[in-house]
Amino acid sequence: MPYVDTNPVLDVLFDPTTINPPSLNRTAMYEGTGRRFNASGVLYRWLTEQSEDTGRVAYSVREIGASEPWLDETLNKIADFRVASDDWDGAGSAAPIEELFPAAEKVAEQFSQMPVSWRPTLNFDPDGQPNFAAYNDDIYLTVTIEAEDKISWYAVINGEEMYQDDIALSDFDPALFTKAAEVA
Repeated sequence: MPYVDTNPVLDVLFDPTTINPPSLNRTAMYEGTGRRFNASGVLYRWLTEQSEDTGRVAYSVREIGASEPWLDETLNKIADFRVASDDWDGAGSAAPIEELFPAAEKVAEQFSQMPVSWRPTLNFDPDGQPNFAAYNDDIYLTVTIEAEDKISWYAVINGEEMYQDDIALSDFDPALFTKAAEVA
């Protein structure tokens, strides 16, 4: 039995008995902003994913827990930047690079597992690349997504500098920052 909850972009009714959030994929027909929707009282969000085998973009749906406001806010910001054009900041910055949005969503997902005080703020640099940055008493951190599968990061934790350039997105684990803080 379908529920009344709809995704306004597709005007589709969702039956929660058929939704499998980790594996449900949409085709490129869904070109929306990736915002959240409500199905039977549960919040979900469409996320973009690019297949490593085919290079095709798919859209998966993921449940958003009530305890994830940082992730929700960050994914909303990514969605908002999908429509930004050149000079979006009034200072001549390039439009955000569309091909890097899936990587930004993936990094945001990874950072959502970090302690709240360490979670970075997302922005886009003048070249259109997504950049996550955090600065507080515990950490200075900047992570730049340089390509669909490459990132670079720089961190200062307890006065110790660390960095890596051009690492595979699949090799990036933000937990290394908390581990470094525990060792120092």
